[in-house]
Amino acid sequence: MADDDGGDAAAQEALFAAQMQMRSAAVADALRGARPAEALRLALQDAPLASKDAALKQANFDLVLRALQAAAQREDQLAAFFENCDADSADVLMKYLYRGLRAPDNSALLLRLHAQLLEKAGVGCITRAIVDRKTA
Repeated sequence: MADDDGGDAAAQEALFAAQMQMRSAAVADALRGARPAEALRLALQDAPLASKDAALKQANFDLVLRALQAAAQREDQLAAFFENCDADSADVLMKYLYRGLRAPDNSALLLRLHAQLLEKAGVGCITRAIVDRKTA
């Protein structure tokens, strides 16, 4: 039975890795096409929050951060993202903002985005990001 659990976990991690490759390619395409709001939306989709692979989680964080930085350079794109952001995406983004705030790099950008996300999604977004056991 333990082998089945190990096999299931390995299969799940392989799925996370495959999704990450597809997500990374889609985000890169959106960024090349000057569509940072779409890139951010794509980067947040199917985030590997349940993964145990720290490298995979770091790679996805880097992808989200790259999309955030591109969107932040164009206020119209950032506003478009926040306007169309659903509750699930807001919760995942909040988790990534908190992850990014662990280090001083990009803290000014992340705090500004935190305030904008808080205004859009409300305090419940913060609570869900902190309480949920699946981390970014």
